[in-house]
Amino acid sequence: MLGACFGAQALTTALGGSVQASPRPEVDTDDPSLVGPGPWFQWCYDLCVLPPGARGVARNAVCAQAFRAGRSLGVQFHPEMTTAMVRGWIETGGAQQCVRHGVDPAELLTVSRAMEPAARVNARRLVDGFLDQAAGSVD
Repeated sequence: MLGACFGAQALTTALGGSVQASPRPEVDTDDPSLVGPGPWFQWCYDLCVLPPGARGVARNAVCAQAFRAGRSLGVQFHPEMTTAMVRGWIETGGAQQCVRHGVDPAELLTVSRAMEPAARVNARRLVDGFLDQAAGSVD
């Protein structure tokens, strides 16, 4: 299973971990062959407290941002994001969330548009790494 954002939160909770608020959303990688350096889109300020036996594979200064548990990978970011999705989130209440966190919604959309080609490549690499390393492994 590959769980992104809420999917990672559901996975960590199902395996005995928990979810808490996080003060920062950035991602640094510990295993670039599985979770590359990004860019990765972050929307929420949540963190997964890893379940027993899980191994963190990407992190920030506060917590794990990606983890592997057996044949599953959870990522607390959005590898699937497109500029159209960001625009949709901003237009359906996300603009107010951005402002609360000190983020300019128009700038977020501009940066998302500029980073979309690299983000698309990174998302494909993430899925390939998951399929090569986690999904097909025997744990």
